[in-house]
Amino acid sequence: MHSIRVETPIRNTLVISGSPQDSSSGSLLEGHVVFALSKPTLISCVKLTLLGTLNIDFVESYRTSTGQILSTCPYTSSTTVYSHFWTNLLTSPIGSDEDFDDATNNIHGQQRATTCPLPNFNNLQTYHYTNDIPLGVTPFSKDSTLTSLSSDSVFELPAGNYSLPFKVTIPQGTPESLESLKPANIVYMLQSSIVPYNDIPLKTSKYLRIIRSLSTLELVRNEEFLAENSWPGKLQYKIRIPRKGVSLGSTLKVNILVIPITKGLKLGKISFQVVQYLKMKIDRDINEEKVVYHQSMPPIPQYQLSNDIWALEAKLPLPKSITKISPDFGCKTISIKHRLLLFINLVNPDGHVSQIKSKIPLSFHIDPDIPIFAKTPRIDNEGNVEFMKEKTLLFADAGEAPLMDQEPELFICPIDDMNPESFLFNDDPYSLAHDQRKDVPPTYTDSLKDMIFDPKSPTSSPHPSSTSLMELGLTEEAPQYGSVFDDDSSVGEPTPIYVPKDTSRSLPASRSSTPIQIAKSNSLLHLSRLSHGYGSFRSKLSMHQNRSDIDSQEMLDV
Repeated sequence: MHSIRVETPIRNTLVISGSPQDSSSGSLLEGHVVFALSKPTLISCVKLTLLGTLNIDFVESYRTSTGQILSTCPYTSSTTVYSHFWTNLLTSPIGSDEDFDDATNNIHGQQRATTCPLPNFNNLQTYHYTNDIPLGVTPFSKDSTLTSLSSDSVFELPAGNYSLPFKVTIPQGTPESLESLKPANIVYMLQSSIVPYNDIPLKTSKYLRIIRSLSTLELVRNEEFLAENSWPGKLQYKIRIPRKGVSLGSTLKVNILVIPITKGLKLGKISFQVVQYLKMKIDRDINEEKVVYHQSMPPIPQYQLSNDIWALEAKLPLPKSITKISPDFGCKTISIKHRLLLFINLVNPDGHVSQIKSKIPLSFHIDPDIPIFAKTPRIDNEGNVEFMKEKTLLFADAGEAPLMDQEPELFICPIDDMNPESFLFNDDPYSLAHDQRKDVPPTYTDSLKDMIFDPKSPTSSPHPSSTSLMELGLTEEAPQYGSVFDDDSSVGEPTPIYVPKDTSRSLPASRSSTPIQIAKSNSLLHLSRLSHGYGSFRSKLSMHQNRSDIDSQEMLDV
């Protein structure tokens, strides 16, 4: 039995927090190479390799102006983006890196050979271990009494179970796994080989998934999107999204405020699209743009809408699979970005349809607190990675997020007659629970309605009072079993780790919105209120609009 076990909270998955440009020292990866010997055996070395590879494979077509294909040209390349080598885990759990410049300097990079040199068996120096070798230790460490190890050393291991530790700090700038694209992918694999004396080496491989999540600082800086525009003589509108950084598998909330000016203007179909922009820099630039997600919102009866102001809240459930929408990605070779396209159809009094089209830049990331689906990897006999049709559920123990596809929702929101735009900023903190970590400090506006401490009031004592476990939401049920090791039956398995069930993710239900009937009022009155007393609000909008990449607004008659 021979296997590789990775000690991570999420099975075979390493989470790197923060962007590649962060000054973090990196993420620690630890594990064991586990094997069993049925009899005393002479071993030359137990080696291990962590290899990250960028694979590009696509067929480029050359077409005429009419679209006819003239010729095709296949393109294939394989580049090493990261590698770490352990020459012999019998002597040291620490390996060595080899530097690769972000997969660009050598796009047709060569894959370094991972075979360790065989010793000269005619002049062997054999080391014996006098006692049973305990699990989880390096038996012939150079820090021990064995100080004269050489490349011609051979180690005699008694029969038994072995668990040799290894560890490495993955640099912060290491590109994460990329599995969702057809023309390119980045895969990481651990490969181990036991080289016995005068026998065939024993090999095994393990697929390692590296994902990148937002750091605490990035979550705090996760700014909103806010834009306004007007169609002279027809309408004014404002669009707001609470966060431009969105977790895959979460629900995206979009607030829309429309002030119709033309009498008899009716609300038509509202729909969303997510457009993915792929850019690859190889020996030439290749750009691809495609719609990866489309959703139409349920219609709202016109009689439920006011003639003066349409205050709408759209809840858009995002796909719970990285095979449908890829997280944003960036290195010198590959760039993936996204935009959200909002289409609002307007039915004019004469029956023709006008349309508002808004392009909203969004960034998608993976949140370990939200279960999502990914491709299922398989390693063939030659050590190559291929992906199967079956999907793998990531972060299965995270929270209670539903895995079934949800339906989009569109609501009419209540508004304040004195401040009709206030609903745009009426965020429910629990609706953003999956977009914010629990260690992120709350904003000032989240505490405006907190109870003020009164030393004379027994109900506002600053000292913690004794609270029962049930009041804290804790239960006495047995904790969930979460083994950090693989489910194989290899020998010498350390004691599994029991992870207590995390009840802190149980949050109160978010504010529910129900369709309401908005009372009709004078449109001129609302328009005057809209322009009165909102200088700071308009200044904030202008500040956002000065950024050229923020928004693209188009208004056209269909």
